Amino acid sequence: AAVVALISLAAAMIMREAWLTVALSLQLPALAWINMRVRVRSLQVIAAIVAVNVLVRLVFNYNILGYPLGAYAPLSWVLYGYGVPALSFYAAARQFRALDNRLLVALLEAGSLAFTVLLISLEIRLFITGSLSAMSYSLLEQSLHSIAWASIGTALTIWTRRSENKVLFIGAMILLAASAAQVVLLQLWTSNPLWSGESVGHYPVVNVLFLAYAVPAAIALAFSVQPNMTQIPNLPDFAGALGFVLIFAYVSFETTRAFQGPIFSTLHHSDGELYAYSVVWLAYALALLTLGIVLARSALRYASLAVLVVTVLKVFLFDMAGLTGLYRVGSFLGLGLSLIGIGYLYQRFVFPRPRAVPTD
Repeated sequence: AAVVALISLAAAMIMREAWLTVALSLQLPALAWINMRVRVRSLQVIAAIVAVNVLVRLVFNYNILGYPLGAYAPLSWVLYGYGVPALSFYAAARQFRALDNRLLVALLEAGSLAFTVLLISLEIRLFITGSLSAMSYSLLEQSLHSIAWASIGTALTIWTRRSENKVLFIGAMILLAASAAQVVLLQLWTSNPLWSGESVGHYPVVNVLFLAYAVPAAIALAFSVQPNMTQIPNLPDFAGALGFVLIFAYVSFETTRAFQGPIFSTLHHSDGELYAYSVVWLAYALALLTLGIVLARSALRYASLAVLVVTVLKVFLFDMAGLTGLYRVGSFLGLGLSLIGIGYLYQRFVFPRPRAVPTD
């Protein structure tokens, strides 16, 4: 205990800023190694105190926003300042697990996960803004954070199905909830490019819209189709519904970008743009219905009906007043033919009529 205290005191005297936290975190695997050979429980108490100090310094210390970053921000102290503690906490947790101290192991596992997520999140911020204290939070940065959090959360959920690790499971649920909340509240609402005025990029597919809506939709749909993905009921269904909404938003925004360019406007729409929305939404509804029939999944058919209802409302509420000439004729004619075709598909494949039994 005296050696650990003196080493910590020496580190505090010699080192500053991130290096002090790194030095403290490196004591954890050393303490675990010693405790494996000298079974003194007080060493575990000391390890917990050191771990709490490191967590407070890296998670709750706002002074880190003012640490110097150097010439190239993404290669600054953040890499070792969070990477080394994450590895130290992970290594110490593996060693202390053999000593059956569940609280200490849970603390170390939570710290390792927190430092890993913070490392990725702060690196994204430095890559986009070049500063930890920047006041901006663009749609691009939000998208990258949502993708990272959802990917880590999904990977941890798959891992916990085998290991039944409660700490990692709770961490996975927090990350998935944070990602979903950011997608819904920020990317779909507050930072929606229809009224945010932010540029989404000049090229189709390779733009911010793909990262903001298409990639999260793919992650959500992949999560929803995994069997026994989580112990929380209806979570896969929510993920699937969010995925369909994000795809709908993506194809709609790509249509807007094709007509308006990288910066959207809600005030000026050409007849061609309004007509294109109806065509794209009908195509999306037919694609969902086709997949629902082929894969025999009712969720896809329900999503198709939801998109179809939105399209019908749009045609009658907006196209009737906004379109003129052949665009109006084409909109109603296309909708009518599509409804006839969808009705035929339902009668043919979803609710087929029973065949008449021949009588002698």
